[in-house]
Amino acid sequence: AVTRHDIVFHQAVARASGNALFLQIVRSFEPLMVEAVPLAWKTRDTDEARRIVLHRHAEIACAIGDRDAEGAILLMNAHFDTAIGAVL
Repeated sequence: AVTRHDIVFHQAVARASGNALFLQIVRSFEPLMVEAVPLAWKTRDTDEARRIVLHRHAEIACAIGDRDAEGAILLMNAHFDTAIGAVL
């Protein structure tokens, strides 16, 4: 369930960007995410660590909803850095 929600979330973010190429790129990552998301989620082995990820997603969604492009970009960059760091 977490994997499907994560994929849907990231595709929605890409769709909200209004950039068709970016959306296509994110969609092309779906098979990779099916493998990577469960691995990344396992590195978040406490409820608090998992809450942080979900909270970051909520912050990104709120920034997009508020049409705060700069805030959404900053939050997305921080989220990306944290997510990649968890897997590496």
